[in-house]
Amino acid sequence: MTDALTADRKWAQLDSPWEVEGVIDRFKELYAIKPPPSFTEMSAKLSGEFKVRISRNAAIGKAMRLGLPKRNGSGFSQFNAERRQARLDA
Repeated sequence: MTDALTADRKWAQLDSPWEVEGVIDRFKELYAIKPPPSFTEMSAKLSGEFKVRISRNAAIGKAMRLGLPKRNGSGFSQFNAERRQARLDA
């Protein structure tokens, strides 16, 4: 057996990493921290704590499906809204 396969077997073998007891509660705790960690940081922390694989995109999707409040972004949304309005005004 290759090392990669052996390493893969150390992770939880479930259909979804979100099924592991406590993962969603811990995710909500991390999400509520002010200032919030990035989704990359949260997914890495959850993956390490619960020995599951959770990607950044999986964390973003779960936040949306749970209906968690949107987080302040980097301002690109506001920038795009201003550009869009400028085009409409022109």
